[in-house]
Amino acid sequence: VFKSGKLEESVEVPESWLDVPFFKYPEFLELIEKGEGRPDTKEVFKLFFGISEDMANSNFKIEMLHSMNNQLEFLKAEPFTKELATHFKFKGKSFRIPNEIGEMTLGKYRDIVESGAEVLSGRTSSLIETIKTYPEMIAVFVAPKGYTPTDLEDLAKEINVLPVPEIIGLGNFFMRQYVNLRNGTLKNSLLRSKTTNKNKPDFQ
Repeated sequence: VFKSGKLEESVEVPESWLDVPFFKYPEFLELIEKGEGRPDTKEVFKLFFGISEDMANSNFKIEMLHSMNNQLEFLKAEPFTKELATHFKFKGKSFRIPNEIGEMTLGKYRDIVESGAEVLSGRTSSLIETIKTYPEMIAVFVAPKGYTPTDLEDLAKEINVLPVPEIIGLGNFFMRQYVNLRNGTLKNSLLRSKTTNKNKPDFQ
């Protein structure tokens, strides 16, 4: 709980990137870009602690400010994890995330190429805009047969609140596979590397 004068708010206290939902990551990148490498501290506190504008504008004890800064020290590191998600739960069901793409039905191939193109349409102008598509791109690949566009949208919303490192890793993997499929360069064994979490996707 943060207290300042008469204000009192319950706050989120992340200890690592694994405590941060994915949707906050592109917002953080936008703050960095807007600040030319030096994001506004107030906006960073609002984003990661979930405090209000009034609380962010209030007076804090110096000790509290030091503590808040130290709590977000992990932001200096790239989001990374060796353990990526292997299953998703959606509408009460659990289904597997493929760790390789060696074969698929013609229908699935068509759905991925067409849906992937729709997801990326007009959204590859910058790295940040492309990263925002990761939940949707992952949904396109992992959705079971017969899922409707509404189902895909709902699934993407659930993926959007999973931990940042998991979605960065999976998003990079599936983006590469989409490019391979689109360009007709799919090989027999395209394995997902659990240690590849580069934040620069190959989407050209």
